[in-house]
Amino acid sequence: MKIASTLLNYQKYTSKIDLSSVAVSSKLDNKFIVKLIAIIEDNIKDSRKPYLIKYKLEHIIVLAFLAILCGGCDDFVEIEAFCKAKYPFLNKILSLTNGVPSHDTFRRVFMVIDCDAFNKITLTFIDKLLERLRKVLKVDNDIKHIAIDGKVLRGSSRLKNTSKEIKHTQNLNVYDVSEGVVLSTVSIDKKTNEIPIAKQVLNTLSLKNTVVSADALHTQTATAQMIISKGGNYVLGVKANQSNFHIAIIDSFTKNKSKLKTKVTNEIAHNNLEKRTFYIMNKKLVNDSQTNKWDGLKNIVIYEKESINKVTSLKTIETRYYISSLKDLNLIAEVIRAHWEIENNLHWYLDTLFKEDNISIVNSKSITNFSILNKMCLTLLKYAKPLVHNNKYSLKTLRKSFTWGMEEELINILSHIDDYKLINLIKEEIEKEIKK
Repeated sequence: MKIASTLLNYQKYTSKIDLSSVAVSSKLDNKFIVKLIAIIEDNIKDSRKPYLIKYKLEHIIVLAFLAILCGGCDDFVEIEAFCKAKYPFLNKILSLTNGVPSHDTFRRVFMVIDCDAFNKITLTFIDKLLERLRKVLKVDNDIKHIAIDGKVLRGSSRLKNTSKEIKHTQNLNVYDVSEGVVLSTVSIDKKTNEIPIAKQVLNTLSLKNTVVSADALHTQTATAQMIISKGGNYVLGVKANQSNFHIAIIDSFTKNKSKLKTKVTNEIAHNNLEKRTFYIMNKKLVNDSQTNKWDGLKNIVIYEKESINKVTSLKTIETRYYISSLKDLNLIAEVIRAHWEIENNLHWYLDTLFKEDNISIVNSKSITNFSILNKMCLTLLKYAKPLVHNNKYSLKTLRKSFTWGMEEELINILSHIDDYKLINLIKEEIEKEIKK
């Protein structure tokens, strides 16, 4: 069994094919926008009073989406400015008979859109876009990997042009590592924390053939029980919040280290020589009654990372502990390494590429919806990247390039992600690889 990797395989095979045969037409291909509008209409109810509606809900959402994706906008004033600057282009694809909505209109609409419904339209849209690609890559039978982590939106605690501060908005993100897609973004109420929200979200997901990974905050017996009851598996960090259990694991590891099965990898990263050793220890070796409290628990895994700086020769050793319902050490090690994708390929991009910490929207529903659109844009940029300029642009440069008057090219490119020609070329590359 292996972890599914739709995004990585897509990038791998598109790098091998001649994309000139999937040439983007100079004529605007609007099917991408048409699909998005249809999904919005099917999934979001417009709660505004009909006699006060001047701008269609689907137009407001699409305009905001294009402003974030193509214009690098991070607030509603910038979205309005982008739409005015690009009005001829936007009018061509949306027929904006009443002109461009004001920033206050965008703000008010984002405050009333249901976050769960908004999350559903972005997920449905990405799901339909990748449907044919999944079949060709044959990832349906592979194990799906979901990572859970919270993210603070630091700009949400600042009121613009004042020194007044309020409590920041915190969101819980459930990230499909295999596809690079956020499955759910939930705003955490100021009176609670991530733990109950994670359980609520997991309860809504199908976890069959899925591994869930999370840091030590979510290492709760009720969370593990829910994952197992829904047909999933888990890899969960253990720290001092499980004090007695944590100490018992360390003691057992110290006593049995030399006898344990291991997996070792070596690599060079950021000027460091890194040796990673994964040890697997049967739960029966842990002398603690708590081992029986965890549904499905089979093994404890210890991850030891030894780093030596090539310049200073400074040596550091980091040790982390995990519990898992899985038996395969190779699979567990892959999940542990891939869990950091939620930080490195999601949260890092949201902070550096989309400047989420600078977004000073204080309404929690509004900023959560804004963040959901950011994540949709990030996913689309990842899948568009191999189709642009021979994959030479970083995501940052790619996004900037679309602010330099390439809006039509962007929409055409996104319309080709699920194009039959591209899918068939990827299929041919896979068949060549199998023959070898």
